[in-house]
Amino acid sequence: MQQYQQYPTIYAPTERALRQCKRQIMSGGLVAFPTETVYGLGADGLNPDAVNKIFEWKGRPNNNPIILHFSQLSQLSKITNLTQLELHAMLLIAKECWPGPLTLVLRASDIVPKEVTAGKSFVGVRMPNDSVALALINECSCLIAAPSANLSGHCSPYTAQHVANDFHDRNLTILDDSENRFSRCGIESSVIKLDENVPGSLNVTVLRTGLVGGNRIKRILDAHNVPFHLEYYVRLGSDSEKTGMDCPGQLFRHYAPMIPAYIENSDARHTIDAMQLHDYVIIGANGSLNEFNDKCLIYYDLGASIVDVAKNIYSVLRLAEKVSGAKGIIISVKKLEEFADKDSDLDKAITDKLLRCSEGHITRIG
Repeated sequence: MQQYQQYPTIYAPTERALRQCKRQIMSGGLVAFPTETVYGLGADGLNPDAVNKIFEWKGRPNNNPIILHFSQLSQLSKITNLTQLELHAMLLIAKECWPGPLTLVLRASDIVPKEVTAGKSFVGVRMPNDSVALALINECSCLIAAPSANLSGHCSPYTAQHVANDFHDRNLTILDDSENRFSRCGIESSVIKLDENVPGSLNVTVLRTGLVGGNRIKRILDAHNVPFHLEYYVRLGSDSEKTGMDCPGQLFRHYAPMIPAYIENSDARHTIDAMQLHDYVIIGANGSLNEFNDKCLIYYDLGASIVDVAKNIYSVLRLAEKVSGAKGIIISVKKLEEFADKDSDLDKAITDKLLRCSEGHITRIG
């Protein structure tokens, strides 16, 4: 019997398509869907077998936790087990930040599968600010577990076509969201943990930086006299990959293109001769490294603002990796902190993404 290759299919988010997605989710299948950050690869979050399929399809380490997406705050009552202080803080933050690009890591109830939490006692949850994502969650009437809809370690997907490219050999349903595409912030949600490990005092830990910054959370809690301690947690070494991660996005090599990437730094020991730039793609921001435009294979500019950089970084990295003959990518994004909003950690988030996509490799052009 002749075998036919099955390919991903991209659907407009019609009522019929949403009903089809519900059938797939409820039967233990996967669906890719847009959010206001990047595309997610979703499954029934309380079905361990379905969640395991996410790990299988992505090639994702099983010690890397997955975020649960919800559409109604009431859905959190059955999956969390919060102290009064944690609940109070969560509700204050939720009122201002949800729906939006913020994941809160909260004390989990026993109902949450260990496949979602990577065996830890906390679970990451968020309400996406995207009409298609919320329509899908409402249609399915369940929490949807969803990491980014890409192969593990690859650049995150900004468009439905990016998802289809990564899962070209899978029979995957992908919901399109072209109407909301230009309002997408382009990088993953901030991840912030709330933990009253000492009675009467809340630890607020920024595990992954993003559009919602630590200062914004501090302002919210300060305004209501919540006792707390805020810190940023950075763990970049490979040890975390062996012992388990506190949130997604902590792999040392992550968000990476298929060819080597280097961060340009004039103090780097490693040098790429200007005469060799014909083998490289250069990515800049606000015109950085544009003086080498005529020497490199191709030059891409991410834009003039930090918001533009966030929106464009993954799409441009995906373009760069496909440039014929390219041996590597040189990236120059400087002085981001000068353009940062005080309530946002976008500058820190982009720096972190670039560090991970290049595995910390830096170079200078000589």
